Amino acid sequence: MPKVLKNDHVELTFKEEGGHLDHLTFSDDGEKFSPMHRAPWVGKLTGEHPVILQQLSGDFFCAPFGESDFEPAPPHGWSSNGDWHVKSHNDTYLSAKLEQTIYGATLTKRIVLQEDSPFVYHLHEFEGGKGAIPVSYHAMLKCASPVALSFSPFTLGFTIDETLEPDPTLGRSLLKYPQTFKQLERVELADGQFADLSVYPWNQSHEDILHLMTSRHQSWSWSAALCRDEGWLYLAIKPSASLPQTTLWQSHGGRDYPPFSSTHTHVLGIEEGNAYSHLGHKASVSSNPINQQGYSTALPLLPGTKTRVGYAFGVLKANTDWHRVQTVKVTDDRVIITGDTGTQREVMFHSSLLTFSDTSDI
Repeated sequence: MPKVLKNDHVELTFKEEGGHLDHLTFSDDGEKFSPMHRAPWVGKLTGEHPVILQQLSGDFFCAPFGESDFEPAPPHGWSSNGDWHVKSHNDTYLSAKLEQTIYGATLTKRIVLQEDSPFVYHLHEFEGGKGAIPVSYHAMLKCASPVALSFSPFTLGFTIDETLEPDPTLGRSLLKYPQTFKQLERVELADGQFADLSVYPWNQSHEDILHLMTSRHQSWSWSAALCRDEGWLYLAIKPSASLPQTTLWQSHGGRDYPPFSSTHTHVLGIEEGNAYSHLGHKASVSSNPINQQGYSTALPLLPGTKTRVGYAFGVLKANTDWHRVQTVKVTDDRVIITGDTGTQREVMFHSSLLTFSDTSDI
């Protein structure tokens, strides 16, 4: 049975099948915003499709991120396909335990809303385990109007050596695979031209994926998407050490096969994780081009220990003079957002929830 969480800023539904956060609505300054994506086929697909595809909406947690090729599990793991049993629930708090184990670990989810904060705190705890595993959150936006993207400083941008949609009879990808880049404003395409990916959508009829890596020496990282036409700002904040990768999944009519059928458009995944792209468990824990450069591509799990990971995301009313976010500063109890015009906004933020310093128990 779906569970509803709500306060003055946020309302969402938690689905016990797959653990997806759905029907998200954010309220700010008397206005409501619902930019989180919900696939048009939700509630219509049969059991022949994995739960993650049946329920594709809002945000969910992937463990492992990509293919589960060490132990049998659906794409993106049992955490986004399995059965979650709610342990505790009220208007602003939910705790649930996954029925299935993941790589020898039990997994508990915690969703927290704070009365003075517009963020959803999405937290997970592995207990036990038998090695490292790639993980990622999987938030998705529906960008019917153009959005301006900005991020905390990243030290590496890249695409992998596998085109996302290589078969032209099934779909299309436009980016060059593989490549590295230093700025989103200049990313190479397969035809040798360059495109500005700091605004989405930037083209038509394509399915692409790219990644940004953050230095482990940076305490906090952030991702921002500002939709000036619709007046909203999406902001995600994460600890850099545990979630160094931001994956940008651009799904804009580039898959011709069901259930996408060229109609899954204007979708942008902003997925905060610790993985080697979406290539799965083996690729992330093996030597790969990213961990060879000193970046983490998997979260270590150890027997007898608890491993915690989490991030926060929210949607605010965008300042009318902003075209994009310039900087975000994270303090103990707030974030200070600066737009490209230099004007600022302060928003309450509980960083202790993401460092797990305010609780001994999940």
